[in-house]
Amino acid sequence: MLNNNYETAAVLSHQELANHYYMLRLHAPACAALARPGQFASLHYDTTQCALPIMRTNPNLGWVDFLYSAIEPDTLRLSQQKPENHIKLTAPFGNAFITRKDKPQALLIGEGMGIPSLIFLADTLRHEKTSQPLFLMSFDGPLPFTPHPSRFIIRGTPPGVIAAMPLMEDWGIPSRLASAQGSPGCFDGNVADLACAWLESLPAGQREGVEIFVSGPKSIVEAGTRLGAVKE
Repeated sequence: MLNNNYETAAVLSHQELANHYYMLRLHAPACAALARPGQFASLHYDTTQCALPIMRTNPNLGWVDFLYSAIEPDTLRLSQQKPENHIKLTAPFGNAFITRKDKPQALLIGEGMGIPSLIFLADTLRHEKTSQPLFLMSFDGPLPFTPHPSRFIIRGTPPGVIAAMPLMEDWGIPSRLASAQGSPGCFDGNVADLACAWLESLPAGQREGVEIFVSGPKSIVEAGTRLGAVKE
């Protein structure tokens, strides 16, 4: 329910993943009804608060998902919240992604904690079926999941770059991982370089049909801006 501009949300589940990542699901019907990909929520618990990107929603059932890394003091305290606890949140806020229905291909480029926002966008695009997403991503350090060899062939990616996010595979969305650590199956380098290689492999007319979405630290956003020039 809403109370003094906050929504009081029950913790439905709180799952510990690999490498200090957590998946938090809250029952927050107001947020679930209004949130759009690219927006955030401010979570208030104990005497702490933190802002997290919204990863996924179900307006019919009223739940909202968050993926976060519990390495900072505020998120470490968040990781101690248990099912049936209540968290107050202010949400949604921030600018949502704006999509164009005249673009048949969506290129999603994410790094670190920018990735949850793009998972939300990928989920939305697969239901709207207005464009085909390609999701390229890299994490800061170890991954919260075990990569799978992709069943999708992506033209323009180097041979041997086959590592994919399992969730995207389940959703039927092609994805690839970049890693500066030389992880097996991953592109050895920056995710923006991987995106650039894929874009440059396309015929000029096909590049014009690509819409680019970038989420992550400033460096990746700036690289995405430069890729926008390549696209045109």
